[in-house]
Amino acid sequence: MSFIERLRDRLFGFQAKQYRQAPAHTPELVKHESEHKLPPMGVFPERVLFVCCGNMCRSAYAAARFEQLAKQKHRSVRVASAGTLKLIGREAAPEMKETARENGLDLESHRSSALTLLMIQAADAIFVMTRDLKRDVARISPEAEPRIVLLGHYLPEPKDDIEDPMGREPEVYRVVAGEIDKALSGWFAKFEK
Repeated sequence: MSFIERLRDRLFGFQAKQYRQAPAHTPELVKHESEHKLPPMGVFPERVLFVCCGNMCRSAYAAARFEQLAKQKHRSVRVASAGTLKLIGREAAPEMKETARENGLDLESHRSSALTLLMIQAADAIFVMTRDLKRDVARISPEAEPRIVLLGHYLPEPKDDIEDPMGREPEVYRVVAGEIDKALSGWFAKFEK
């Protein structure tokens, strides 16, 4: 078992299949792959990572919703979430917990994780909430760029950024959760055609 396979096994909790990735210094391939809305090779990913800033709102909610949708559609997948601010062990924001409850999800056991190079390398698809976060992840691991997806591009009216609700009024959390739900539904729909 290769180092990457062992890493994936450790981070996502199961034995990884053979890992394929675009060569780091093939700009044409990277550009071509990054233009696709689907994960590399157009297959449903086995390991999915959601990234936002603090990992207490958007990525936590998105990971929970993705797991729920995958289960409903009988897809085998491992899901993780992390934040670029390196906040470790914090609970989801109370407003996001409440919004999740209203939407049939449970974030009570969620604890924030810091984004690491190993997490990026282990993921098949990396969903980010903003263009700035996409640049941050690509800066940490340039070879991961083809696997980074702007979640907002899957909204009915695509946009680059799903805003951070942290510290805002409860209605903003509901709007953000609704956008995440719609975007993930749009993403899953690509595999049903």
